Parts: sequence; structure tokens; C-alpha cells
Amino acid sequence: DHSWGKRNWTGIRAHRFFSANFGPALHVACISYIGDDGHLSKNGLVIRNEEVQFTKDFSILAYMGEDAVSNRGGVLSITLPDRSYELQFNPVGKAAISVIDGFPCVNSLCRVRAGDLNGVGVAETSNNAQGGSKLPFVFPSSVGVIDNGLFTTA
Repeated sequence: DHSWGKRNWTGIRAHRFFSANFGPALHVACISYIGDDGHLSKNGLVIRNEEVQFTKDFSILAYMGEDAVSNRGGVLSITLPDRSYELQFNPVGKAAISVIDGFPCVNSLCRVRAGDLNGVGVAETSNNAQGGSKLPFVFPSSVGVIDNGLFTTA
């Protein structure tokens, strides 16, 4: 990471960063994160044959191990005005964990498939949904999650 300035890594509840390179034909990099205020931010970049497009219209499904840390790849689905992509991320080995200011960040180097394209990429995840002892955020886009379901959250 060569960016400038101080970051508050502990202010992130969870993030997903999936990036893949298929040579000049296609490169993608998409990140989503949930801040400690419950705000979900998303930014995506797609480069096709030197043409750059930005998008927020994507979803990342991360495969996590039962240890709640292991990153086992996942699926990145991107929708652009003229086409969509579904990228399958499959790890080539065990995930690596980095701890930055107490914030655990897990990376898996992956083989990536998008239709008939084969490439390489990284699947990076973090998970601190409760921010310590706080309640996790539930969004309208949260699949398979209901707020105030069987037990009250307040």
C-alpha cells in the first residue's frame, strides 16, 4: 500500500476487495466496505482494451471458512451498461492474514475465470460485523438476513 495519509482501519466493520487481471482484454478492481457509521461504500473499476469505466453496480460474494477468517475466494458480479461479468475466484493456496493497527485483513491469491477468460487475481476480505460488541448492520441488499428476526436486536 503506497497511499498517503493516516487511516483508521478500526473504523471499518467489513470490506471486500476483489481484483483480477486477464491481460489487455480485461482488468477489474472492486471494493466495498462498511464504515463504523453503517455507511456502505462501493467503487469499481473496469478496464477493457485501454477503455476505463467506473461502476458501483457490482456485488461480491465472499466464501469464508467456518473459522470466520479464512478467505476461500468467491464471486464478483459486475453490471455495466453494455454487458455484465461474473468472475469466479478460486484460491491457489492458503490465505494470508495481515494485521494493520489491530485490523485483520485476509488475502487469497486466486485463479480467476470470467466466461472463457482465465486470469489471476486477489480476493481480500475482513470481517468485524459487530465492531466489537455492537450490533451488526443489516441493509436492504443483505441477502438472507432479517433485522429483528427471532430475537430483538435492541
